[in-house]
Formats: sequence, structure tokens, C-alpha cells
Amino acid sequence: MRIRSAKIEELSGLSDLCLRSKGLWGYDRAFLESCRDPLTIRQDDWQRDHVMVVELEGQIAGVLQFCVDGDEAEIEKLFVEPAFGGKGVGHALMYWTFEKAKALGVKRITIASDPFAMPFYQKYGAHQVGEIVSEVDPERFLPRLAIDL
Repeated sequence: MRIRSAKIEELSGLSDLCLRSKGLWGYDRAFLESCRDPLTIRQDDWQRDHVMVVELEGQIAGVLQFCVDGDEAEIEKLFVEPAFGGKGVGHALMYWTFEKAKALGVKRITIASDPFAMPFYQKYGAHQVGEIVSEVDPERFLPRLAIDL
């Protein structure tokens, strides 16, 4: 398993990976299509944030978009290719995040989590600090999580 910076030419495929991964939660096609724009990793994201990939068995197995602002950081995206679920990809991305955050002096990491992903983040010390309105459905609320380092 290797973690490296994403290449600009990989962004479209990484955005598709995000949608495939989100699809594991059983959302219908229309909802997933409404998620396409928020789950797209754009060139300006790639230039501004840390966009990392995990390579496993010669393939991209996961993606992370992580932005830092002073002593706070946000996990914007963390998705695992469905074929690589349960192989430690998400774990590797979380530990990369912790190491990078600590090296940059980050004190708190926040996440606007899919409700189904909340237990994953809780395994790493995340606790709910509020809710935010979903970008795709103003009647849907997402748990706002924080991990204090």
C-alpha cells in the first residue's frame, strides 16, 4: 500500500471513485447524480488542498481531499474504491491525515460526514459537534464531526 499525491490527470477518475464509493450506502441513482458536483475534485481543489491517493495492488484504491487553515483542518473527501473495502485503505488515509495534521500544527480536524460514514470516523475519535445542511438536499442534515488532536 502506498499513499501519494494525486496527479492532475487522475482527477476525473477520482471523482468517479467518490461516486462509486458513496453508492455503497444504497442511495438511488437520482440522489447519487445530485451528488456528482459536490463529489467532483477540481483542479483548484488539487492546487489548494492535499489530494492524496492510496495505491494497492497496482490500482488506485482510495482518495482523500484534506484542507488546512491555520490550526484547523477539514477532511473534504475520503472515499475507498468498493473493490478495496475492508483492506485498510480508509485506515491508511486517516493515519496519513493525522500525521500530516500534526506536522502542520493542526489542533482539530472537522468532517461533514455522510450519516452512514459516521461510525467509521468515530473509530478514530470523532465526535459530533453539530449538523450542517446538505449541499444536495436542503431538507437533509449531515453530522458535523470533530477530532481533537
